[in-house]
Amino acid sequence: MAEEAVAVASRINAISKAITIEGQLSKERIEADATADRDYDKALAVRGLAYRDLGMPVTLIPSQAKGDACDEKYKMLVAKGMLKAHWERLKYLEAQMNAQQSIYRHLTHT
Repeated sequence: MAEEAVAVASRINAISKAITIEGQLSKERIEADATADRDYDKALAVRGLAYRDLGMPVTLIPSQAKGDACDEKYKMLVAKGMLKAHWERLKYLEAQMNAQQSIYRHLTHT
């Protein structure tokens, strides 16, 4: 029984470290997402104005600007996916932590 409790405590410690690491990544992931959004919006605006200055028909400008900003859109979508995966990993780790803590309580109080 004591060996099992020690093993569970070790798993709790490992999960705690993983949560700490993910927590430190939060700021980085949020900034990457915000930067990618900003870069995409800026690229659309700059390209749209450039096409307007060239005399392109107004109805074609949004489509052409979106096509030209496809790299920025790709980076934006990747950043959003990374941030979503990050939050999901945190939720997963928290669920694991709760389960291990319940097991530990059961082992130490029975």
